[in-house]
Amino acid sequence: MIEVSVKYYNLAADYMAKKAEKRHIADGSTCHDLLIVLARENERFSKLALNREGVVGGRVRVFRNGKIVSNLTETPLVNGDEIQIFPAVSGGSIASDENVQADVPCRLTPLARRVAQVAGVDVRQIKGSGRNGLITRADVERAIVDRDSGHILWDEEKIWSPSFNAPPRATPIARRLARQAGVSVEGVCGTGLLGRITREDIERTICQTRSFASYGGERRQERLLNQPVPVTLMTQCDLTALVPIKDSLINSSTGVPDRVFYSAFLLAACVQALSEFSSVNCHLIGGALRFFKKVHLRFVIVGSAQQTNEIVFEDAQRYTLSDMLSELGVWFSGAGAFSSTGLVSEKSTFTVVDYGDTVVRHATIALYPPQVAVLCIGKMQLLPVVRDGQICVAEILPLCLTFDHRAMDGAGAARFLDRMITLLQQPIRFLELINGRTDET
Repeated sequence: MIEVSVKYYNLAADYMAKKAEKRHIADGSTCHDLLIVLARENERFSKLALNREGVVGGRVRVFRNGKIVSNLTETPLVNGDEIQIFPAVSGGSIASDENVQADVPCRLTPLARRVAQVAGVDVRQIKGSGRNGLITRADVERAIVDRDSGHILWDEEKIWSPSFNAPPRATPIARRLARQAGVSVEGVCGTGLLGRITREDIERTICQTRSFASYGGERRQERLLNQPVPVTLMTQCDLTALVPIKDSLINSSTGVPDRVFYSAFLLAACVQALSEFSSVNCHLIGGALRFFKKVHLRFVIVGSAQQTNEIVFEDAQRYTLSDMLSELGVWFSGAGAFSSTGLVSEKSTFTVVDYGDTVVRHATIALYPPQVAVLCIGKMQLLPVVRDGQICVAEILPLCLTFDHRAMDGAGAARFLDRMITLLQQPIRFLELINGRTDET
């Protein structure tokens, strides 16, 4: 009889319920004979060391005096040998690397060892990121991704078997969402790395079982409904065609400045376009649209040397171009009464903000609830344009329409701007349209 020292590591130590022992075995016995003796004495260890046919398989690695044993049946034992037994976590045959030392075993967490066994990963090639080089589950998962080039091959039933007693893995936000919705993560199939349950998996499960509003969706929808969704369209208009109209309508002796004329003409064009597009001339209150036949136009002027002031044209369809010229002439001169913005916003159905006295050309104006749109007029400039192949100078006016996307879409807003530009660039036809409208009223 000879005496050998046997040390067990990882799963082998768990199955044998010990880490080391002294063994007496017959003379001339090999490492293979030692494994057979151990397997017969311990049923749990036999499942690790033997295959289904009862033959020693490649699920264990044996080291003799610090060197790996490549051939178990041809390696005899002598008195005083030290044998180290490791589980072959790679799942393959025993390696023949004579340089691998057993005195520095791989240290893994239980979950990392389980995942490595199922996925067939050699943990000797993994550098642990845990304390003192401990190999964690994340290290094994990264090794799987690197090995399979991003395609993970794993058996979920083996990893999360009832005998393993491990809860389903889920991201923190997925667990919080499941808890709020009253959904159990036990029955959710994870699509994340190694079956991890993500937020998308929980939301998909909720949509399949109940209304999305059942876990706070109603309040979310109500909050979104009460928040404007501003969108701004920017364009510019050539006002060169208005120059002869301005010279014919305004006598130089009246002293009406060009600014008053352009403002009056633009407001008149805006009123006409609003009369044709009720989707812009409306209020949005509590998720419901209220359309108006009459246009109550609010005009705000932002000056560089004076405070912001405004005027409201109630039932603006009854105003002729001359009426607006006279009204604005008094207002620009400072003789008229200025209104406070907060007092008249509820009366008006549409707002025009004029930045003509400043250097601003384009701007996104804040909406004035319950109105659904606001028009910004920028500073007019003389710019070169091409007409009939010739370069000439034109008076260009920037226009910016900001609208609430809950009440109208971009196509309707674009058609409204296009109609305004058409009226401004065809002033003769527009004046005939205004005269016919005021005669009817």
